[in-house]
Amino acid sequence: FPRPMLKLVILLLVLCSAACEVHEAVHVRGEDWESSISSLNPYHLKQKNIQFLFRKVEDTLSLPQNDPNAASRAATLDVIKNNLTNGDRYWSSNFAANPVQMFRVGKSAIYATVPPYAAPLPSDGSLPLADQIMLAELTEVTSRDSTRYSAIVQRVQTQTAVGNITFGTLAGLANNYKYLEPLLPVPTSAIDWTSDEAFASDRLTINGFKMELCKSDPIGVPEDVSRALSNTTVARLIKSNLLFVIDLSLSSNYSEKTEQRGKHAPGAIALFFFDRNRTFRPLAIKLIENDLLYTPLDGAEQWELAKLAFSAAETNWQPMEHFVICHMVLEPIRVEMLRHLSSKHPVYALLSHHLKLILGNSVFGLNALLTLNTTFDRVYAWGAEGALRYASERLVGFKWDEMNFEERIRSRGLLSPTRKLKFVQDALAQHRMLKRFIEGFLEIFYGDDASNIVNDSELQSFLTACADPAQGGLNGFPTPADIGSRADLANLLTDIVFAVAVQHHAMNSNVTWDSNALPAKPKALWAPLPTTKTESVSLRSFISPSPTLILGEMLLIARFQQVLSVEDGVLRSYSSTSELLGTNAWKIIASFEKWQTKQSQRIQAREAGSVRPYTFLDPQFLPFYCWI
Repeated sequence: FPRPMLKLVILLLVLCSAACEVHEAVHVRGEDWESSISSLNPYHLKQKNIQFLFRKVEDTLSLPQNDPNAASRAATLDVIKNNLTNGDRYWSSNFAANPVQMFRVGKSAIYATVPPYAAPLPSDGSLPLADQIMLAELTEVTSRDSTRYSAIVQRVQTQTAVGNITFGTLAGLANNYKYLEPLLPVPTSAIDWTSDEAFASDRLTINGFKMELCKSDPIGVPEDVSRALSNTTVARLIKSNLLFVIDLSLSSNYSEKTEQRGKHAPGAIALFFFDRNRTFRPLAIKLIENDLLYTPLDGAEQWELAKLAFSAAETNWQPMEHFVICHMVLEPIRVEMLRHLSSKHPVYALLSHHLKLILGNSVFGLNALLTLNTTFDRVYAWGAEGALRYASERLVGFKWDEMNFEERIRSRGLLSPTRKLKFVQDALAQHRMLKRFIEGFLEIFYGDDASNIVNDSELQSFLTACADPAQGGLNGFPTPADIGSRADLANLLTDIVFAVAVQHHAMNSNVTWDSNALPAKPKALWAPLPTTKTESVSLRSFISPSPTLILGEMLLIARFQQVLSVEDGVLRSYSSTSELLGTNAWKIIASFEKWQTKQSQRIQAREAGSVRPYTFLDPQFLPFYCWI
């Protein structure tokens, strides 16, 4: 390799080594992300290309048809298109004898460069522009909050060495987190973790993103069981719209088998219901692997095992579903935005703000997590291979209309009980406010004349590229024929912004720490399931027996819990950067931030005194972009 390429290879191999590795039970280290990456910048961020890396939004925004310098504007875009070129990048996966081409959403998605590198290097040895963008973003992603993270690693080392962090019992695993305060809060899922009410409550907040209203009983709950638990029949619960299902039977398709590396996450289907007091409760869990139906009427250990198995399936599915709908399907949009929208364009101003770091995050995820022998690969039941296979297959069937949040929850029957489903309630409020804000922002530039949309050559080119199978390749993405009005454009942009500024942080980011605590949220079961419910079980045997892996998991999850700065939060998302959206947007920005302040107050009042508060979509804690 040329010298610059060799440096990049070294970096990515470092990232591929297990993030937050643990060598022994009491010898823990954290990856020195900042130093391992910063040394590469002088080699790759060539001065002649740096202008394309961080294109600043112009002070004066305008549509191309209204720009007196339209020719110069078009010429600048042509230069960027010529520099930001596609090139196959390969991933040395070790899943087969030969390297496997990295899966892509579409032709414009750009992914991690690891050996062997298939895209040609320029004659001067510098990296292509796409790779420069990824490296620059990767530097920011991995260096943020690094000092605090180092302190967390040190705390884990110390508390393990003195015997406070223990591994022998489930209660001890739950108790470990208190020794990380005040650097890290005790995770929500470690609080009252054995209670059924807490198990169900998590599916209204930090989990449950596959939940839908149940239209028929998929697992055959006996009538006497239903009456004993809910005082009514399953049929009546369904008729009253009180029964909900989360079907994670697909986990069996992507999980490793116990005989491979000792871990697995069986497919599972869970039913939940609202009782007469409007309390959300679990009704039954069906495990696909042993074909057994479990209910709260079973023995305590049998029922707890069923909950652990269901949670293992969910903790594998949730991060990968988020990776698809909050990262992979948005990367082509970022790339085509750079190619087709001038930095003077209002849509560029909006999207460049919210799609910040989207490419660097994928490099981080693909190399530090979704590679063989990383902590993720060794801890999660799906492993790197199963997780990537899920993402690949999920993308094949993905359609853009899935990104319409309000329609998505309506089709799943989740609009009616909004007040009880806290995630739906908070997310829906954000979605509607974002839509109003974006409509007001677009009105400044497009007015009420639909011809302004049609005559916007850059917008038309951008839409065409995103939908084109040979370019963005996003299945069902709106074409110019679908965007005939300002309202149509506002709907599209709302779906994009919502995905990065709301949906992402509901499923990932800081919520990862709260939704993944042991023992309630194992990443795998480490013993075969019993074949009957009469067999005695040792619950501890189903959680990882390795202190090394347990500590590695703890540090891996801790990497996602970061401190939000004011300028990174949605509460001051637009006003923290002067004239980010142009000189005429100050009124709608002021209105938007006033609403966000009130929304924060509403959530704080709702959660006051709660033992398990749900505040992840509180605007004061909500980043405006995919920050990890």
